[in-house]
Amino acid sequence: MEGDFRVDRWLVQPLLNSIIGSDQALTQLEPKVMKVLVYLADHAGEVLPKERIIQAVWQGTFVTDDVLTGAISDLRHAFQDDVRSPKYIQTIPKRGYRLIASISALKAASSRYEKLELIGKGTRGQVFRARDTELRRRVALKCVQEEKARDEAAHELLLHEATAAAALDHPFLCKIYEIGILDGKTFIVMEYLEGRTLDQILQAGRMDLKEALRVALEIAEALEAAHEAGIVHRDLKPSNIMLTNQGHIKIMGFGGANGIDSDSSTSPADLSEIPGTVPYLSPEQFRDGETGPAADISSFGLILFEMATGVHPLQSGTPLETGMSILNENTPPWSRHSNVLPLRLRHLLHKMLARDPSRRYQVMHDIRAELLELREEIESPNDHHGVAPAPVPISPVSLSKGMWPLKKWQIAVLLLVAIVATAALMRVMSGRATFDTAKTPHFHAEISVRPADYLTGWNVQDESRFALQRPSRTAMTLSPDGANLVISAATGETSRLYLRVMHGSAEARPMPGTDGGTAPFFSPDGKRVGFWVGSALKMATLTGEMPLAICNSIGGNPYGGDWTSNNTIVFARKTGGILQVSTVDGKVEEVTRLDPQKGEASHRLPHALPGGKGILFTSLASGDWGQGKWREPEIDFQGSKPGDRHMIMRNGADARYVSEGYLLFIREGALMAVPFDLAHLKTTGREAPVIADVMQAAGSCGAVSTGAAQYAVSNTGIVLYVPEGAIPQPLRPMPVTHMNLINNWLEELNTLAPAWKS
Repeated sequence: MEGDFRVDRWLVQPLLNSIIGSDQALTQLEPKVMKVLVYLADHAGEVLPKERIIQAVWQGTFVTDDVLTGAISDLRHAFQDDVRSPKYIQTIPKRGYRLIASISALKAASSRYEKLELIGKGTRGQVFRARDTELRRRVALKCVQEEKARDEAAHELLLHEATAAAALDHPFLCKIYEIGILDGKTFIVMEYLEGRTLDQILQAGRMDLKEALRVALEIAEALEAAHEAGIVHRDLKPSNIMLTNQGHIKIMGFGGANGIDSDSSTSPADLSEIPGTVPYLSPEQFRDGETGPAADISSFGLILFEMATGVHPLQSGTPLETGMSILNENTPPWSRHSNVLPLRLRHLLHKMLARDPSRRYQVMHDIRAELLELREEIESPNDHHGVAPAPVPISPVSLSKGMWPLKKWQIAVLLLVAIVATAALMRVMSGRATFDTAKTPHFHAEISVRPADYLTGWNVQDESRFALQRPSRTAMTLSPDGANLVISAATGETSRLYLRVMHGSAEARPMPGTDGGTAPFFSPDGKRVGFWVGSALKMATLTGEMPLAICNSIGGNPYGGDWTSNNTIVFARKTGGILQVSTVDGKVEEVTRLDPQKGEASHRLPHALPGGKGILFTSLASGDWGQGKWREPEIDFQGSKPGDRHMIMRNGADARYVSEGYLLFIREGALMAVPFDLAHLKTTGREAPVIADVMQAAGSCGAVSTGAAQYAVSNTGIVLYVPEGAIPQPLRPMPVTHMNLINNWLEELNTLAPAWKS
């Protein structure tokens, strides 16, 4: 049989190795199985001995009768035939097989397909809208261009596209119906699609974010199906993606497709030899022609970036210049588009577009999962997607004063971890008992900041060495599950973030791209860390990707920050109210305003309450900050509405809510606790000391006196803190140019606080 033919009601397409039923269900056959069917059809009604079929199909290659038996079994399964009562293939015992169904050839392509109009043209092919006169349906007919009619490579490429796409059966992939020769040119018959290609849509600029994510999810699903079938597209670009009138995507253009396991390295001599289109090539395609699923992931990342921003991040003037950008750009220029790219999307794109294929996502399924979570985050901004483990409440811990020699503190700040007991805290909070260290089950351990030298609270260039060694911003943060610790620390005069896994790791490791980073804080899901470099707010992940900018300037030095469950980060400056920035669209808004009637000068140290209920923050009146005056700071609550604000307590700072209903706060270097009703947002019992000497940046002058305390709390009952209490009185000026004042201050500290001596 030449060309397509019918076996009863089944459409057989030999060149595509497919059989299509009347219900349009597609069955793919192995090439040798299809050859068996064609041979049976060529001799329909004739009994064919097994040896004859084997010789015709396998052409002298030695195969056993079992191989042929398996092929016949596959054909019966495809035709839904019953061996006991066959309608298609009959077994003649000891003689062979016979095709007993009716056979009919289709019309020749020249008379079967009626060309209607030219609807597309590429470098090698042209596409016509056409009509299948036999099956009475509209189709798209893709042919080799007239000027390429004698170009064997063009015919081979078209044939390759058809066979690759025909092996795929997915609603978001364009269907291939037939392949053949028409007017001396190779052609493929495809599903006719009505709609607009993605490049036509992008000519109007960036897409609506929700629509872009919906389209991206369908692209990811289609590519996942292709990769699972062993097919890499290799030429993914907006013009090969159609958004149909039904609202769904169809991926086309499998001319450059290749098998995942095939050797696709071509070492191209020029751009014309590279499979794919230059602006959407992966670095490895441009470099040496090497392709795999990671190449499609890179191309998809460029398309997703363009959908979300309206611009191609790496395209330059000429194809060669674009190729150089693809090869040499570490990351696309995020800063130009920070106002339109959600933080989580930036992280996703950053990993999809990594130059090194091994640092990208390795499977499309992971990208689809991230896109689903991002879409949920965008559509439900008030939902919390990252529930912390069941909490364990915190109880008081007593520490020996003699275990912290000051000279040891100079070399490496040691942090304490305390696991705490429920019963003791309940007794102290209720006033029925005092805390007895000897009777409370707990333990403490030292954690050094190795390989760093000391904790840092702000820029190395902006503060004296003393301020660096007694941090003026909170220099540590624990993940909600207590599994990870991130600190801002320095070796010499280089500050950066360090990550320490709390279980099984004796040392911290530097986090890539966080040079200059200070004041870290975890996201509610424990997967991301916010921090500052100067006045720029950034985000890092625990998996080693380069950090991304959230906003480039906050209008002043940061005085505390926290990540809420509503996809925002709240932060403070030296003066003024609390601000917030959306991690979805980068929009900065005012959260609190100073109350001139109360003489307020600064709102700082914000911390988010669970469930999006609002924030706690520290309010300072004029004269109560700087100049060594930290007498009466106030802890206030701010809800979602401007007027929804009230005082929680006086004479307290840097409050944190902990599960099981308590507030922890700092009072002149002492960590205090008080029962707190989260539903009614008020304290409900007496205050009690938890730790007597937590380091607090209070009682000094200038930028050092921020009120920030060096402690962190997890939802699993871990308190982590630095001892030594508040900076004592009297004060001495510390010019940043006088590094020798470190020893003077340490000597004075020893004189003023003999109990802290070693």
